[in-house]
Amino acid sequence: AFLEVCPPHGAVTEGAHLEARGEEIDGFDADAVHADGFLESLRIVFAAGDDGIVTEELVKHYEARAAHGVGLIVVEATCVAKEARLFPSQLGLWCDEQIEGHKKLVNAVHKHDTLVIPQIHYGGLGTHPACGPLTSPTKVTWNDGARDVEAVELSHDDIKRIIKQFVEAAIRAQKAGYDGVQLH
Repeated sequence: AFLEVCPPHGAVTEGAHLEARGEEIDGFDADAVHADGFLESLRIVFAAGDDGIVTEELVKHYEARAAHGVGLIVVEATCVAKEARLFPSQLGLWCDEQIEGHKKLVNAVHKHDTLVIPQIHYGGLGTHPACGPLTSPTKVTWNDGARDVEAVELSHDDIKRIIKQFVEAAIRAQKAGYDGVQLH
């Protein structure tokens, strides 16, 4: 089994890839996961680089799931804007250079007659501080897990821009061959 860390706080859900003391974990010890869903002492290996491009590791990860006969795979949160990522190494569909990697992922999954869609999103109040400011349709103070932060209030033009980024990401997903998108 693989594990996925849901940034920015490190909560664990089924899905990604972990290493402990330099060794890959094919299964995991349930005792390593605390009751609150958090891990200690494990090093996380994310699937994309700072460019948000699909890696071979990610292609293999999703193809392995498709090979087991699932009917639909929803690819992890895939950001529509570089400045609104949940973490610096998050998968993206914010530029055309990312399409080719997504095509490889889609083709690998489709080989097993499995439908695949990306979950496209904009970080907003979940944006990692290394990626950009927290944003919100209204001025709010938000606790990012470590401190209270005042979110940048989005203007009407900002909201229109974000809507356009969702549309552009959906078009890129279509060009990559995805069977649809999930809005998050």
